[in-house]
Amino acid sequence: MLKCLNPNDILTFAYQIANGMDYLASNDCVHRDLAARNILLGEEMVCKLSDFGLARDLAGETQYEMKSEGGRVPIRWMAPESVFYNVYTSQSDVWSFGILLWELVTLGSHPYPGMSARRLTAKIQNGYRLSKPPHCSNEMYSIMYECWHADPKQRPSFHELYENITKMLADAQNYLEMSDFDVSEYEYFTRTEVTGFTGATSGETCNSSDSNESTDPARYVVEPGNLLKPREAECSVVCEL
Repeated sequence: MLKCLNPNDILTFAYQIANGMDYLASNDCVHRDLAARNILLGEEMVCKLSDFGLARDLAGETQYEMKSEGGRVPIRWMAPESVFYNVYTSQSDVWSFGILLWELVTLGSHPYPGMSARRLTAKIQNGYRLSKPPHCSNEMYSIMYECWHADPKQRPSFHELYENITKMLADAQNYLEMSDFDVSEYEYFTRTEVTGFTGATSGETCNSSDSNESTDPARYVVEPGNLLKPREAECSVVCEL
């Protein structure tokens, strides 16, 4: 089953994920790898958190500090305190949620395209953040941006995110103007071959400039399974530290 995406679908995904993460946070669990690629989509378009390989039970503590160094980490989704100090909390998951929300709004675009891990971390440390997509309202972008506050204590909680996004659902069309969405402004690593649709799932690589495919947002589709499913060998999604 394939389904065309509209603003209500995107906001519904966001509020379901925020609700699930609120549950994890309330049970002192940090996910540490929250990203669109780790969200499963059920037959009834229900989002399910997955890939808990990096998750940790805080067991009453306020943070988890990774003692060992090295290994593969999802650098583009990680909060600064996690990148530079190996510290993980529910608030570092909130940072990742902001990146995930940007992924949803751009229909699966790759964050920080063209940036190496070294350049990205330096820019983030100096205050750089993902820019507002033109089709995204100031209110929606504000939610993302608040997730990327340098001070973890100043970021919203997942419960606050859930409540704010739920309020937006009543008037979703006013927060995402999909007729202004231009696929050529973004970079994608996957696509589905359904009459040339781009931006969903199949595992085939896609370059935003390699075709003249339609940019009509009504033609963007998803199907049950992974909300996004990157290639196994996709570079830049993870990096060596």
